Amino acid sequence: MSVKLYDSLGFLDPNRIRERYTPNLELARREGLKLRLRPASVREAAGNTRLLIGIDWESDFLEGGRLEVKGAFADLERFIGRMVRGVYEEVWTDMLFTIDVHPVFTIHSDLWWVDERGNNVDVGPAKAMMMKLDDPKAKYPFVSIFLDGRPSIRFKPVIEREWTVNKYAPHLLATGQGNIWVFASHCREGSDGISFPGALAEAIEWASAALKIQPTYMHKGMIPKVDWFGPFRPCMDVPGHPQGGLQTLYLDRIRASKSSDVGGEAADFCVKAGMVQILDYYGDDAGRSVLERVNFLGNCTSPIVADDPSKGNTPNADFVAKMVASGVNVIDAETPFD
Repeated sequence: MSVKLYDSLGFLDPNRIRERYTPNLELARREGLKLRLRPASVREAAGNTRLLIGIDWESDFLEGGRLEVKGAFADLERFIGRMVRGVYEEVWTDMLFTIDVHPVFTIHSDLWWVDERGNNVDVGPAKAMMMKLDDPKAKYPFVSIFLDGRPSIRFKPVIEREWTVNKYAPHLLATGQGNIWVFASHCREGSDGISFPGALAEAIEWASAALKIQPTYMHKGMIPKVDWFGPFRPCMDVPGHPQGGLQTLYLDRIRASKSSDVGGEAADFCVKAGMVQILDYYGDDAGRSVLERVNFLGNCTSPIVADDPSKGNTPNADFVAKMVASGVNVIDAETPFD
């Protein structure tokens, strides 16, 4: 990252991007207004719309967080750098940021599961593991798959047994989503883990004031009995919940944009799943022209699980090749704007 890029920004110190601090939003806002740039509406009226999508840039996914992603701060530095350049060059007309948020009892949490000794699951140092449905009729129908090599043991869901055993787990398997993942507790409602780091909060405030953009914050993950990796749809639809199905209003904003840049955490879960949802939504011949306007910021994301395809759900070369074959542009944050 070029420190020179930030020379004129009194609110944003590039050396503090990796720190956790209370953002000075008022200063960021004032400095954005001082730039006196053209408002985004001018470019929108001319059809020159550009969307920036940030997926789950929350404190719990950064190094030192409850479910940290190694390399996340470096990813964030590059993402903020692209955001800043996009402001100076008057690129952005729209910004969408997703926020992962979970209640206490969530299907991927330790409290949902108990073993034959009455203990809740311990995900271990890997901070992630899987539950594999083995025998739906057994008292403890799941066997664990620990990523740190521990022997498998049997588990049962503490609540929502019928749903977990006979509906959710079979749905994941039938749709190719695999086993149920269990993670270290993270992004709890009301906790500091769901907040953006100070530097990003300041950058969003500054960019919004400078370009007169109203950013959208899209919350996900709050339905306890389903996972919700990709931001545009839970892993299984929940009829009756207002966000329990495909979020077409958000996906259609990609169609309406001349370009859409996507980056965030983590590469092997929410970012990858989000890109899968975009590919599926625009997967027909008519949608290819939309995908050709999507930029995947390949150096603005990192995985939770080591990049080993044998462990499942990882951002391997095959998936990158699939994006490229579908028309998506895989670029770096430093790539010039067209």
